[in-house]
Amino acid sequence: MIKLLVIEDHPVIVLGLRNMFRPSRDNIEITSTANDLNEALKYDPSGDFNIILLDLWLPEGDPEENFIKVKKHFQGKPVVVYTSEQSFRWQQKMFKAGISGYLIKSADKTTIKSTLEKVSQGEIVFSYTMEQYRSKNALLETGHHPAGLTTDQQKVIAWLSEGQSLKQIAAKQGKSVSSIEKMLNQLRKRFNANTNVELLKILMLQNPD
Repeated sequence: MIKLLVIEDHPVIVLGLRNMFRPSRDNIEITSTANDLNEALKYDPSGDFNIILLDLWLPEGDPEENFIKVKKHFQGKPVVVYTSEQSFRWQQKMFKAGISGYLIKSADKTTIKSTLEKVSQGEIVFSYTMEQYRSKNALLETGHHPAGLTTDQQKVIAWLSEGQSLKQIAAKQGKSVSSIEKMLNQLRKRFNANTNVELLKILMLQNPD
């Protein structure tokens, strides 16, 4: 059972989470809540919860400082940021600080549940934006083109790793979006990848010819 301590100053958000998840159905339960950081830090670190859901923008304190205080007080318990802040800058800062996951409040139930389940199993769950960033950097650091790809495929993968849209890539290639989608679909099947981000990660780990 995933048991949550939710640190959130808007009661309607907490109510929404309670309505979204049912312990008997979803294996997720909100066992504790706190309206602010001071209230949260009064909880026993060994309390009946195994993941902490932390609002990025609480009324008091800097987000990074708040996270450090929570992480120090609840040692060994993963912290997932739950926020409306979608900027890449804040995602990058919080992952560098050591969070285990980053959830946007507009995320659907499936995404939230999947993230919490992965975190409960010890994974660090990056957002799609962060996955693109990490894949791009890793591709650049390896200093090679993915093996076995045509020149056009290499270009498409390079542009995709930079976060460019399929429309932008199609324009650069002088092709239709559907043709780029078809190319990527063929590559995903070839490398047994479910998503483009997963494809980038697989190609990133390839050794050069």
